[in-house]
Amino acid sequence: MRYSVQLIDSIEKDRLYQLYESRLLYTAKAGIYGCCIKLLTEVEYVKDRWEDNFYTMSEDVRSHGRLLVLEEPGQQMTVKYDPYTKTAFLINVDYYGWIKSIALAVAGDILEDEHRIYSVHGAAIDIGGHGVSLIAPSGTGKTTHSWGLLRLKNARLVSDDWYFVRLSSREPLAFVVPFFFANVGINFDFNSLSMNTVLLIGTVAIAFLGKIFGTLIVKPASNLSLKQLYYVGWAMNSRGAAELVIALVAFRFGLIPIEIFSVLVAMAMITTLTFPFVLSRGIKKNPGIMDEKTPIT
Repeated sequence: MRYSVQLIDSIEKDRLYQLYESRLLYTAKAGIYGCCIKLLTEVEYVKDRWEDNFYTMSEDVRSHGRLLVLEEPGQQMTVKYDPYTKTAFLINVDYYGWIKSIALAVAGDILEDEHRIYSVHGAAIDIGGHGVSLIAPSGTGKTTHSWGLLRLKNARLVSDDWYFVRLSSREPLAFVVPFFFANVGINFDFNSLSMNTVLLIGTVAIAFLGKIFGTLIVKPASNLSLKQLYYVGWAMNSRGAAELVIALVAFRFGLIPIEIFSVLVAMAMITTLTFPFVLSRGIKKNPGIMDEKTPIT
């Protein structure tokens, strides 16, 4: 299912605001690269997910853009946007991912108009000081191709999903804003790791061995060699973002204590940061290790 955005003027925005104002039970402000985006909603879980995804902005800061998220039984999903006041009305949008995307779009609209900073849904890689951008829809392989480009010399990943570009008299500058990771860092308790060292070591070991063994056992159904599958297993360890999302959601809903949350975050960071070193060493020993035409030693 898709949604379309209907542009409205400020008069219609004022009418809709007066219509829904009495129903707005929750408010929360998010800081998105200096932009203060305010959420107003009657849906509690939307407010909770918003606070999980974005870094909180002080209530003393005046909002630059606003999202009003409401439910209207019997009506179709509707998104209306006033580009002058940067105010969006989201009616019956039941998928939170779209709410987050619209919040980023509103921030992007503000940054474009006021600061010549443009948001891009794509991957950005720095190769020897030259920027490479991979722009494609979700699920088409931006992350996979980004990691493939890291096999090149002097390659550095800026972002594999979403980034900003600042235009000026100099060359364009691409950068990323880690909204989610800022929230993870706020809840992380380093002291709990020293009290749960055995649990941390065991969790990291299970994470490493589980993914590597899981790739090796598919050898009978794969044309890859055991050594190639071994490095695929290490590559699976680099996908730490999934563990962080699950850990943060579980912690947010009280399913796991702070000690378990911190151990899972540490495990995700260790497994993710280890992969580039293992891959670099493997490529130095076998430059064509993932090329099926190259003999594997």
